[in-house]
Amino acid sequence: MAIRPTNTTGDFERRCVDADGLAWAASGEFLARLDALTAEWSPNRRLSKVGWAPLHHEQLEGGLLLRMTLMGAPEHTYSYLERSPVQGVSDGVPNGQFGFVTSPTPPRAGQWLIVATAGPANWGCFSVTLR
Repeated sequence: MAIRPTNTTGDFERRCVDADGLAWAASGEFLARLDALTAEWSPNRRLSKVGWAPLHHEQLEGGLLLRMTLMGAPEHTYSYLERSPVQGVSDGVPNGQFGFVTSPTPPRAGQWLIVATAGPANWGCFSVTLR
């Protein structure tokens, strides 16, 4: 079971969550720390510590796949694969929790829909605006 920080919005239902302006958001089987993505985004640099904590940490085969689509322009997509999970050793994953720390670099500003999957049982969907 995921450890839930107190400044989290959303729940663990399988639905997309608006994560703009939030440190943590929950959707499906993911708790995501997306504040670094929205606060530090730039098309010219990689981001640090965008964390993803899956609910079912025992089922992480294949790693974490992020599929991002620019809302209103579905021809603009971006994918990111992180194969190596970590255990709560950074700001990107709650203490003691298994998860992934990523550095995605979407190519342009706008509102992005991010679908995260890890293994057969973990799914989450988040909407973020990159300015």
